[in-house]
Amino acid sequence: MTGIALLLLTTVHVWLSSIDSDLSRR
Repeated sequence: MTGIALLLLTTVHVWLSSIDSDLSRR
């Protein structure tokens, strides 16, 4: 369960980071 939660958090973090850089470029 912890491993899944950690994986999910990492995925969301990377996803948000890519969105942030996308908005910064515009």
